[in-house]
Amino acid sequence: MSGHDSAPAAASKDAPAPGASSASGWVLFFAGILGGGAAGFATAQLALQPVREALAGRPPVVVQDMAAALVTVDPEDVAVAIGEQQRLARRLGEAGALVLDADAVLAAPAVLYVNRKASVESNR
Repeated sequence: MSGHDSAPAAASKDAPAPGASSASGWVLFFAGILGGGAAGFATAQLALQPVREALAGRPPVVVQDMAAALVTVDPEDVAVAIGEQQRLARRLGEAGALVLDADAVLAAPAVLYVNRKASVESNR
């Protein structure tokens, strides 16, 4: 019977220490999260590459609000103010921007507008 008594003792020597399997489980869990996050980031970067390439060849867009720029101008100074706005549009165009008149734009983010501050202040 002594052979039977030694079997349980041998099994207890090979058993992992309490908490050891849970620690390695946590390591694997966090390694999986980090690996999954890295794979997701890499996939997103690859998916965005065609969009970046398409945008790289397009000019920046600026919306010029001529009407807003002229709202506060005295009637006798309108011709000068129009000339200034046209020069601004030309300079922006020469710098590579596509300049659109706000009257021709149905919707655009506020950050694209030139003279938007004058437009907002005149509507108050």
